[in-house]
Amino acid sequence: MYESGLTRRIVGPGAEGFKTSDRAETLVRKGKDIIILTLGDPDFDTPSPITDAAVAALRSGRTHYTPVPGVRKLREAIAGDQRRIDGGAWDFDNVVVFPGAQSALFSAMMCVADRESTVVSFDPTYATYAAVVGASGARNEIVPMELPWNGGSVPRIDFDRMQSALKGNVSAILLNSPNNPGGFTFHDDDVRRLADICVERNVWLLSDEVYRDLLYDGRFRSASALPGMQERTIIINSLSKSHAMTGWRIGWAVAPRAMARHLERFAQCSLFGSPPFIQDAAIEALANAETYVRPMRVEYERRLCALLDALQGDIVLKCLRPVGGMFVLIDISRTGLESGIFAERALDEAGVAVVPGTAFSMTGANYVRVSFATDVRKIVEGINRLKAFATSLAPP
Repeated sequence: MYESGLTRRIVGPGAEGFKTSDRAETLVRKGKDIIILTLGDPDFDTPSPITDAAVAALRSGRTHYTPVPGVRKLREAIAGDQRRIDGGAWDFDNVVVFPGAQSALFSAMMCVADRESTVVSFDPTYATYAAVVGASGARNEIVPMELPWNGGSVPRIDFDRMQSALKGNVSAILLNSPNNPGGFTFHDDDVRRLADICVERNVWLLSDEVYRDLLYDGRFRSASALPGMQERTIIINSLSKSHAMTGWRIGWAVAPRAMARHLERFAQCSLFGSPPFIQDAAIEALANAETYVRPMRVEYERRLCALLDALQGDIVLKCLRPVGGMFVLIDISRTGLESGIFAERALDEAGVAVVPGTAFSMTGANYVRVSFATDVRKIVEGINRLKAFATSLAPP
């Protein structure tokens, strides 16, 4: 039977990159001793007052349709949170609520890109981005960034390569900061240059900021704060990572009003609104955001430090220190294995699940992504197992 071209455009390394994680879950269910360091799913429970708000909403009959772009009180809260970040003149009618940041990003891409256009993104990049761009039909121009494995200086954009990527009919630039998988933020000067390009060429910037509240060094700066950028930036965010709400599926896009109307119409034909009881929980989450986020951020930083300490001095595995998020990239090049093979063998021979770098990068054969979203004991044990495994592979 007929299958659309879309089914081919959404297949790729990113879509296949989590096979090891899926297999690890199967092995755990069979009783195997496996440490899973793959997904960015916080092991914290959602804070009780947030859950209580949802339960109260359910019991009060908040189980019917809502306005497609979201209830006004939540949209006002989201706009206020964005004003806190960039000082922009955002209001509720700049906001459209979606079931998660992934849905918001997909919807935004459908509204800014098509077969006539090009989208520029940066390598390494989140595993689903290639498929999201592919679904729109746009050409995906990927600008590789050199990863410094020397202790954590911020990667810089190669603007010579950027100029080459800009030769096509570019409609949007896709930026993820703090970056997944790398945990780095983009240098302020580079973001300013990207903003200048967007203004000069009248290009959209899709700014994926889902990890901005989990920043351990410095202060987050959104490109939307720069001159001329509020009218051409679509900010993507959610509560999944910051509030341990991955399963709630609540995210949003903040955009100029005309684009917000396009996003609303897209949501109308694809989603028809988000559950009211979940939106009520999100209102509570944003009303007391720092109260909920701060202790998680402190614990994540403690886990990161434990991971880095466990890797300290290892002669085979080297780590790029992240400044945000819940992942580290570990250089495995000294083992002589490609990252996909390394991940499969690490699972089978060391009982540790990691994600191969090829899920995120054209040059990801030399590194794997490791999550520190689980408890310290598992993190340290997992790293120690990886070290022993890598040492057994490395030449004398």
